[in-house]
Amino acid sequence: MEGLGWTNLWLGILAILSLIEFLMIAAVALLAYRMYREVAMVIESIEQRHVVPLKAKVEAIIAEAQMVVNQGKEIVGRVKDAEESVADALKHAVNAGILVVGSVRSKAWPILGIVQGVRVAVKAMLNGRSTNGRSVRDEPFRTHTEAPHPQGGLP
Repeated sequence: MEGLGWTNLWLGILAILSLIEFLMIAAVALLAYRMYREVAMVIESIEQRHVVPLKAKVEAIIAEAQMVVNQGKEIVGRVKDAEESVADALKHAVNAGILVVGSVRSKAWPILGIVQGVRVAVKAMLNGRSTNGRSVRDEPFRTHTEAPHPQGGLP
């Protein structure tokens, strides 16, 4: 039995060392848990003191920015509506102007022709000469279909 005595002694020593090792690991785990709780409390207090007020300010800024964006969208919509109404009004005004010009032109062209003819006649009478330097009385009467002679004389 002598051989078993030493074996039992070594087994007892190993059991005691294992128990001490287990207690040390348990103590380290307990200390780690306490440190985790303290760190978690510090993080929570920092969050309460700094992050929550900052978050509230950021949310207020975001809400204000969203309101400004919505107002901008509303203004852009009103500007587009105003632009469309002005464009429509201009189209109507241009069409009315075209109609008025066409109507005036169709009614006034004979009067303009008479006025221009009278003006040329008065100018010719006052100057007594035509535009090519000869006397108006020297030129024969021509119709509008007759072309003048290339050398300025009679055909």
